Amino acid sequence: IAIGLAMVHSRRLLGRFTRVERLAPAIAVASAVIVLGLGVALTWRAASGVGVLAQAGVVETAASPALPASAQTKPRAAGFSPGAVRVLYQVLDAQGMYQLFSVPAAGGEPRMLTQTPFGIWNYAIAPDGQTVVYAALRADRGSDLWAMDAEGGSQRLLLACPEAACRNVTFAPDGGRLVYERLDISPENVDGAATLWSLDVAGGETAPVFQDASLPGFSPAWSPDGRWLSYISPGMPTRIQLYDLTSGRGFDFVTLTSMRVVWEPAGRALLLTDVDPASLREGQQALTHLLRFDVDTEALVDISGRADVSDSWPAWSADGEWVAFVRRVFADGQPERGNQVWVMRADGREARQVTAAENALHQNPVWSADGRFLLYHRYNLAEPLAKPAVWLLDVTSGDAREVVNPGSQPAWLAGAEP
Repeated sequence: IAIGLAMVHSRRLLGRFTRVERLAPAIAVASAVIVLGLGVALTWRAASGVGVLAQAGVVETAASPALPASAQTKPRAAGFSPGAVRVLYQVLDAQGMYQLFSVPAAGGEPRMLTQTPFGIWNYAIAPDGQTVVYAALRADRGSDLWAMDAEGGSQRLLLACPEAACRNVTFAPDGGRLVYERLDISPENVDGAATLWSLDVAGGETAPVFQDASLPGFSPAWSPDGRWLSYISPGMPTRIQLYDLTSGRGFDFVTLTSMRVVWEPAGRALLLTDVDPASLREGQQALTHLLRFDVDTEALVDISGRADVSDSWPAWSADGEWVAFVRRVFADGQPERGNQVWVMRADGREARQVTAAENALHQNPVWSADGRFLLYHRYNLAEPLAKPAVWLLDVTSGDAREVVNPGSQPAWLAGAEP
């Protein structure tokens, strides 16, 4: 899995440091297949006897978090209207580097927000929508954390990371603290493992999340109630780890995909994407399903509901009642061309398809605050070397329109003027 993930990340670095245009989406699809194949091959034997869909168990906390539980209240979203918000997204600039742009959700001229010499790695928006933190790449392939306001102003260095790549930020619900990955890029880090660190946004103090600073982990996600921290623990097998920051109790799950979990807005449940063991029979393609874990009942349930589908990219609606996701349907063992966006109830009921674009590859759906609209990006598979475009879907009417092309990884930027 680690090798496959490195291949995916190296594809992005290749485009940035050699300024070579990537063969998206063909390379992205091929990389995903390689990642999945390597993950299954390397992990299946190690995980044999451990059912991926089995009941999750409470485990002893291997290392007590040094990170204190933060404020428990997440700010409420303001009243929503597509005409009153902007969309944040990333796109390649003229030098082949990813930069952040914004555009009115109702349509209009894009606004360039970052102009970093070596591009950005990724970004996160603070819970109040007023601050964006992004990982700015450097010439040595490390990255520092920078912050700006929702308009792209007040750009400032938040955290310098010499001889390290700091990235993949997750905010505490009150926005006062964040957790990030720190990857040592010095030659001494022979295993290439990242560790998790916390940062006080106002004061600038940073420290390892765990008392054992060498404990590896990546893809952190803070629960919206501030109680839980989830992350991926590399190893054989790779595991999803959940830690209660107030009590120290924890859960873990074997994972064959190493995909980041997605927390319910109330923080009482989460969704993870993993391989359906039934699809691992000889000669069949491995399919991914969506699993829901309830932290109170400790129940882990497959909510995909069908054996002939591969589901991914889950996203909760703001009220926690609905889940948007991307589904690829298989017929007689053969997949449909591309995929579609679907929605379903949080328990898997009432699943329905909400897009119908032919020859399209959809990714990264994001709900609006009122639960009526979805942002996502999609590739047109009928076009050679197609670039992604950002789309907006009215879930109620089914109307969809292109917001900006090219563009990817969209998010609602409620703190910016339209």
